Amino acid sequence: MISKIDAKKKISELVEQINYHDELYYKKNYQEISDEEYDKLRRELLELEKNFPEIKLKNSPNKTIGKIDNNQFRTIKHNSPMLSLNNAYSIDEVESFYNKTFNSLNKNFLILAETKVDGLSASLRYENRKLKIGLTRGDGVKGEDITRNLEFVEGIKKKLPSEFPENLEIRGEIFIKKNIFEELNKKRKDQGKPLFSTPRNAAAGSVRQLDPEIAKERKLSFYGYTVIGDKSFFGNSISKIRDILKIFNFSLNHPAKLCSSLDEMVKFYKKVRDMRSSLNYDIDGIVYKLDNIEEQKKLGQTARFPRWALAHKFPAENAITTLKEVSFQVGRTGTITPVAILGEVTIGGVKINRATLHNQDEIRRLGLSLGDTISIQRAGDVIPKITSVVKKSIKPVKIIFPEQCPSCG
Repeated sequence: MISKIDAKKKISELVEQINYHDELYYKKNYQEISDEEYDKLRRELLELEKNFPEIKLKNSPNKTIGKIDNNQFRTIKHNSPMLSLNNAYSIDEVESFYNKTFNSLNKNFLILAETKVDGLSASLRYENRKLKIGLTRGDGVKGEDITRNLEFVEGIKKKLPSEFPENLEIRGEIFIKKNIFEELNKKRKDQGKPLFSTPRNAAAGSVRQLDPEIAKERKLSFYGYTVIGDKSFFGNSISKIRDILKIFNFSLNHPAKLCSSLDEMVKFYKKVRDMRSSLNYDIDGIVYKLDNIEEQKKLGQTARFPRWALAHKFPAENAITTLKEVSFQVGRTGTITPVAILGEVTIGGVKINRATLHNQDEIRRLGLSLGDTISIQRAGDVIPKITSVVKKSIKPVKIIFPEQCPSCG
């Protein structure tokens, strides 16, 4: 058992790490670690805070859902908290979620399984059937007002059908299609601008521009996943909401499946995992939601996520390619970081020609030489990394670290 002194030190380190990565993700639309690595940090902190509640820090990220950049947009309070999702990476975790749901309800139930769109969560408020306000998730309590930037987003209706209730809220995901993402990065490359690392970061960065013309130019899209409003019109299940939205030509993510067993949930997960590269939008897993809204209320929520939903994340994808060259970049603290230049490959529908190497020790550990055939992995679909040498080059060339600064000499 860890001592209280060591726990206090570790909690402080974890809070600092998580807050740093939250700052990058929510304010700069950038990631340095995978979702899985980030979730491990969160879980480790949560476990320590449970065991040592008396030394929980005031700025613990477990008290909040996200972050807001107050300098950019005005903020507006959500009608109801816009929560995050609890994540699972194994079938055992999904089974645990299923069993807890069954034990809480003490009866059979239906689960709606949907693709987890990797974009920026948004809330659309309609008054008198006209789009009045658009908000980001923000910190879950308040969101950033991005209404002006939503005018040209494909899939967002400015006016609701006359059959709909006058006032309601649609929540969903703003994203950028894969083919448009590739065109955007090609254009940026030609202009000498830095490339977006993922479609999610491109979408989030586009929505958070003060000039709405930039959002228009980048051709964003929107899929709705839930409606908050008149229950008498939409019924008492999220599958019914989907059916109604589909009838009225709203854009929805497909495929989706109503499941009556754990076996059906897992089969759907595996089916979509195997076909994900054929979809023209980025997904990072499957979301399981208890279908019945009254049953959802019975299960309730924590401060960060609903107990009636779970995100089942996909594992990182791999590819085989060649290490062509290594360039050296100077970080903000003066650290020199080696970057692998690769033979271009496609992983999860995204073209990859670079990977992180972290440091000199990592190169030694992998036994890397220029010309080697290597295995790379997009961990959590963020930054590709080299996992192993598959085949040594016939004429290996040693990787030599610079003795002088690559930036200034």
